[in-house]
Amino acid sequence: MEACLVEYHLHVDADRDGVVDDDRSHNDRWAWGPGSKGAIILCNNDDEDRQHCCDNEDAQINTAPDPDDIAPLVIRRAAGHPPAPGSWRGFLEVSAEDAPRLRVFASRSSGAAQVLGAGVGDPAQGGTAAVLSWPLTDLNFTEKELGVEAVMYAQGSFTGEVVIKLRIERGGSGTYEEQVRMRVAPWIAFNHLDPTTRVYVGEAIDNAEFRRDLAAQVAAAGLPAPEVAPPPHGRDRWLQDAMELGFSSLPRTGPPAARHLPVVLRTANNRSEMRWGTIDRYPRERMLEPGFGWVQAMPPGIGGTLDSFGNLECSPPFTHSRRGKEYKFGRLVYGEHVDGGARRNMQPDVVDFLRAQQVQEPFTLDTGWLEVGHVDEVMTFVPMKNAPKKFKVALASPNEALTILRRMRAARQGATPLLQLTPPPPRADRPPTDATPQELYDNYPLRTVDAMLDDATFMDVQVIVQEYLDGVKAKLMEELDLAESEIIPLPVLFMLDRTYFIAYTPGVVNMLVLTKPDKTVRLVIPKPFGPMIDGVCQFESHIRAALGPPGLTGVDLEFVDDFFTYHVNSGEIHCGTNSKREPPVDRWWWEQQV
Repeated sequence: MEACLVEYHLHVDADRDGVVDDDRSHNDRWAWGPGSKGAIILCNNDDEDRQHCCDNEDAQINTAPDPDDIAPLVIRRAAGHPPAPGSWRGFLEVSAEDAPRLRVFASRSSGAAQVLGAGVGDPAQGGTAAVLSWPLTDLNFTEKELGVEAVMYAQGSFTGEVVIKLRIERGGSGTYEEQVRMRVAPWIAFNHLDPTTRVYVGEAIDNAEFRRDLAAQVAAAGLPAPEVAPPPHGRDRWLQDAMELGFSSLPRTGPPAARHLPVVLRTANNRSEMRWGTIDRYPRERMLEPGFGWVQAMPPGIGGTLDSFGNLECSPPFTHSRRGKEYKFGRLVYGEHVDGGARRNMQPDVVDFLRAQQVQEPFTLDTGWLEVGHVDEVMTFVPMKNAPKKFKVALASPNEALTILRRMRAARQGATPLLQLTPPPPRADRPPTDATPQELYDNYPLRTVDAMLDDATFMDVQVIVQEYLDGVKAKLMEELDLAESEIIPLPVLFMLDRTYFIAYTPGVVNMLVLTKPDKTVRLVIPKPFGPMIDGVCQFESHIRAALGPPGLTGVDLEFVDDFFTYHVNSGEIHCGTNSKREPPVDRWWWEQQV
């Protein structure tokens, strides 16, 4: 009779090779790191059946390939054991706490119905309540395969782990129970070492020429034409701010040893309520599709500028030698306002979401002194094949710009002009409340080397901003284990806009990084319109030298004019674009130590 006590058991892919295990010894625990054990489920948030909702929002497995997004859960009768007596009853159960976080299906086939877990819709509005227990009405089977998907990522009190329990009532002879612990695959942001596969740009009434120039650079990198987010978006052209792209991974039989699901994280801002536009709707309305997921960390509302995802970047992978920790997927970095005044920080629920994923250990930089407040205004990660970490950090630097200007004055070139452009004419279809290009251009009155160097207020601004940037640099070096030589200062001059600071010359660090499969890159950099000597822009020349010869660094670059389309509107190329990338095939998140 003792054998009957363990007649039925749960089996999962605890060793993470894509195959359900015979060994059950690791079912009830979950561990990080190479060779560790613990089953994984995917937050199944793409749209295989094109019904304009995520697959995990309904109560069935959708059309193929949706079954590939479903993790296996198998109930087996122990080998050599007879079927259970007719008086026995079996139940699959989840706690009231875990039920809203997952769905269990009767099989892993298209059309399989949900039997356990999250309800569909609001019960108060006629939706279904979560199911906590599912009876196995017939125990006369050798093996029964079910499927499991996650409804949400780790966040708040939810660590990402769920427990599913098998309970067998043995007809008056007691009850046998066992359980399996599974973890929801985290959302992982792409980084600039991940090869670029698609570029996105918003359509605005005045950026047709910019979009043509961008398309030429994208083509030069060997990529398909940019995908254009069409209007209407009002004045909102800031596609970087609307979303951050990443992925989640489920183990499978390889190669590669994981099924990757690209997932777009939308901003917490409802940008229409911020009098910008509706571009924040673009991720769900246009990008959610088969094989492309969508998620939001919180319901959108009226947030602040630091909630936009120009304020969220991710470093390439590296090992922090002083801390003895490897970051296989890099580290997230976002800006915060730390001066004790008005706080414009990223929403706590979004920060909590990012931290709860565990893999990319976020850290912050002080960007509250900036008008817009985004990290992409002052820095970017540039892959470099000859760098010790295979990347360096490009950092905005007034000092670098002033060194160029002072050198020119010493050479009696102080009358050389900067920012020499011709504003485009006003457009009839521009809202009458908008400033004209000429009015915006008038915000940049200092247009020669001497004028800038002789303006005491302007020079004081550069000193203050450089002090802030030195603090940013120190924090980057500390958190990313960088040497001084791994920071590349690039020339940018700033101005004071009421209370905060913003780029005066185009912010060249706010660039689009196009990464090729061989990890060489093409950088699309805002044209700085610096001082010209013998037909050569001295800022451009300096930037090319600082980023090194392409044959050595693997960095090719081109400058694109974004002055009247983005710069005068308080942004640059990175702010107005976004990119999808290829998840890595040589590392797996579950093998990272956290």
